[in-house]
Amino acid sequence: MRSVVDVWVDRAVPGLRDAVRDADSTWSVEVVDHRSSARIARATIVRSRPDIVVVGPQLTSASSLMCRLGLAGSRAGAQCVLGSGGSTDAVKIQAQRRGFFDIIDTDMSAPDVVERMRSICAGESLLRHDRLWDTVETYRPSADVDDVVVDAIDHDIIELVSLGVSDRDIALGVHLSVQTVRNRVSAMIQRAGCANRTHLGWLFTDIGMTELLSGGSERED
Repeated sequence: MRSVVDVWVDRAVPGLRDAVRDADSTWSVEVVDHRSSARIARATIVRSRPDIVVVGPQLTSASSLMCRLGLAGSRAGAQCVLGSGGSTDAVKIQAQRRGFFDIIDTDMSAPDVVERMRSICAGESLLRHDRLWDTVETYRPSADVDDVVVDAIDHDIIELVSLGVSDRDIALGVHLSVQTVRNRVSAMIQRAGCANRTHLGWLFTDIGMTELLSGGSERED
């Protein structure tokens, strides 16, 4: 099996890489830091073709989108998992909302974390079957970026939305009518499952988002 873990997870679980190798000499593990370069992290995921990616709780929206972008170019069936010290109901809701397949408790020992990774690769998700969903409505995972941003104009618009630019000024910048810009923003909000334009901008522009959107497709300025 192949795995990629965020640098936060690697630090939170001492001995994780050794435990992976001890469990299975053919199981590879790579460590990435999407905070320093989202593009490099995404490229590592694509190159590694992992069965599982485990990221830390910081910048949850950014890391979950980064995973989905990387996994989209990697392999079918790979799982994106949140590593977190403890799994409160709030953490579970955030993980479900962001489209994570499951949560791994990073307070566990390295061998126990490896066993959870193995179970997840086999299709087991404790998050999906948690009793919390008996009383709390599950959130629909946010759509992949390619399902939300359909063309280069949408790329430009969402970057300007994230910077707080008004629809009128966006319209001047992309040479469209104000109403057309509003229609496009509304469509992206609906496709992403966001509550409003602020939520849309926040979802796609936490650290690394602008780089992913404008640079991930290798567009030239």
